[in-house]
Amino acid sequence: MADSDRNTALEVARRLIRDKRWADALEKLDVMRSADPDNGDPDNADLWVMSGICYINLGRDEDGSDAFQQALANDPDHITANFNWAKVLTQRGALESALIHFQKVQPYVRDPLLIGMELAKVYHRLGYISQLLRLARRLTRLAPDDPEVWMMLGLGWLGAGCSDLAIKAFQRGVELDPDSAVIRNGLALAYQSEGRVEEALHEFQRSAHLAPESVEPVVNLVSCLLGIGKKMEAESILSALRAEHPDNGAVRRLWGFHRLVSRVDREAWLAYEARTQVVTAIGNVPVPEMSGPPWRGEDIGGRTVLVVFEQGYGDAFLFGRFLNVLKHRGATVIISAPADLQRLFEGQDFVDRVHVRDRDHGTYPEYDYWTLLGSLPLYLNWREGDLARDQGCLQADEALSKHWAARFQELHRDHPDMPRIGVVWAGYAGHFRDRYRSLAAAQFAPILSVGDVQFVSLQPGLASSLIPEHCIDLGPNLDDFATTAAIVANLDLVVTIDSAVANLAAAMGRPAWVLLDVGADWRWGDQPERTAWYHSARLFRQSKPWDWDGVVEQVCVALQEWAETWRHDHGMRT
Repeated sequence: MADSDRNTALEVARRLIRDKRWADALEKLDVMRSADPDNGDPDNADLWVMSGICYINLGRDEDGSDAFQQALANDPDHITANFNWAKVLTQRGALESALIHFQKVQPYVRDPLLIGMELAKVYHRLGYISQLLRLARRLTRLAPDDPEVWMMLGLGWLGAGCSDLAIKAFQRGVELDPDSAVIRNGLALAYQSEGRVEEALHEFQRSAHLAPESVEPVVNLVSCLLGIGKKMEAESILSALRAEHPDNGAVRRLWGFHRLVSRVDREAWLAYEARTQVVTAIGNVPVPEMSGPPWRGEDIGGRTVLVVFEQGYGDAFLFGRFLNVLKHRGATVIISAPADLQRLFEGQDFVDRVHVRDRDHGTYPEYDYWTLLGSLPLYLNWREGDLARDQGCLQADEALSKHWAARFQELHRDHPDMPRIGVVWAGYAGHFRDRYRSLAAAQFAPILSVGDVQFVSLQPGLASSLIPEHCIDLGPNLDDFATTAAIVANLDLVVTIDSAVANLAAAMGRPAWVLLDVGADWRWGDQPERTAWYHSARLFRQSKPWDWDGVVEQVCVALQEWAETWRHDHGMRT
């Protein structure tokens, strides 16, 4: 094909693409990419990129993927090929790889809003909140009248726990596009996180009305209802959702969470797996890009299993018991976890090695199988009856515990006859439901007024001015969870909200009293005072939304009785 003919054919193909005549354009491109030396140009990256775009728009995603990869094989620095391949990777959930390709071409893409929005979506799904906020704020300056950039800023603030700022961003997005169901769904989530429940329910309903084909706002509506104790209404809507959308990941995930409240069985764990398959405004669980096979229940005797931690610290302690089961089945157990869990899990005899995810990202050690931590109960075939085993499996480091025993002798020398009680009344402020689960210091104060006990604050990062003078403040000492575990090992009781400390203490088998709101997490079950997951935990539940006064009163009475029993049983501490 002569150059003039090739240029003419190329221009025709481009015009067909502009007109969205994908099949006609692809027919032209197929000829131009022909391996025929007289007519084809199979090494031309531009042709492969254009073909990939046509394939994607024709619904032939695999062919499109192959075309973009072929373009990159011919020209690794091709801007459009990298950009489109990154979009394919994003769709597949290969987010870290997508990020690499987007960042590679970011300086060269002519439309900064286009590349910026793609990067923002990846940052959001990966949970890179600080990067998302920096980028989204820049995009709002670049395109202040674009409603989607305000939506991304709202998601950033929501992820940072700043629901008040998220509301303002989403409201601006709604002003610019009142009919956007997605932005209204985000606004509803921000209202929910802020505790403005009626406004949240209203916006979820508006979003569902604007996009009747979308299940996300209805799923969020159900979750919101459950969070304020409206169980019957929520279950009715959820039942209808399951009937209409039995295979929808968001519906299956919510149903799995709800089922785990009352039943721990295979059906619940199968539904729980949907947590990795759903892209939502909050609570995404990115699946790591691994080269080896996932573990699906195969024999692991003599094999190495890499367990990737996910979600929050509480889940690390809750599911940590299953690492012990892997070890008992003959596996070498490697975990990939955040740095502040390293020392704690290095000290457990059922963990052979800790890969620090924050520091060693992308350089996983060799393994035979890998799995997400939360997937272990499914593939271990775990049932509620099995939960009686492996209670209190986490152990504090012996040397560190002795160190803190000596410290307490010094700190506690004025009151050696008093039991030591650790307290936590507020959790991580960035948690989506923190306004529901945490108490203000003033609300918790009556508990700290109970006499003849020594309170020990385990509140990290809280200003010392908020800690009562008679309370030993160890918050500044909590440099990682190995230290926290050693301190907890030297306490007689922990009184806490639903927090990482609650899960840690209970996973160690230490007595823990947990104050719960009406929409408490599934792990706390539906029994009044006990949960099958933690036999050493005693639960104190709200009877109605926001009513902490009743809970605090119950705890005060119980604590006075407990202290009397402790003094009778222990006498003077020696």
